[in-house]
Amino acid sequence: IYSYFSIPNLKTFPMKLVISLIFADMGYSFANLLSYFRSNKYACFMEGLIREFMIISTILWVATILGISYIQIRKYRYYLTRIYPQLLIVNIIISSMPSAAGAISIATGGSLYFGDELGFCSLMPDIYSVVLVAVPIWILIFVACYFVIGIRKTIQEYGLRDENRE
Repeated sequence: IYSYFSIPNLKTFPMKLVISLIFADMGYSFANLLSYFRSNKYACFMEGLIREFMIISTILWVATILGISYIQIRKYRYYLTRIYPQLLIVNIIISSMPSAAGAISIATGGSLYFGDELGFCSLMPDIYSVVLVAVPIWILIFVACYFVIGIRKTIQEYGLRDENRE
């Protein structure tokens, strides 16, 4: 992370994607550390809010990186290197949906809340956790697998062309 911010030549589109993934992983790690400092219900709320946001963000960045790699390996498109701000906004919006649903439900007295499950705070009751978090994660995992298979087939079929190596 230090190298990225201190060396201007590293601020390329691929490195921005990787740094975004690193920050999402660091946020998830921070949420895991918060599980050791749960002194009141607000601590569980913050842990759950961060955890649900960061886990979706992490897998979304993985799928994004794989999808862009797949597209660029098949045929290099220069304009894709300029869409980072849009990717960041979309990631933030999608990743915040489960956490926002939990926060809004708590604020309005709804049935959704952040509770302790297996030592970590997450959305409760479990049906909401499955619908709002687990299903999107599994969909993104399948999307990522599709891109990995596509990348493998493309490389086997065509090899890596010089214009597709960024």
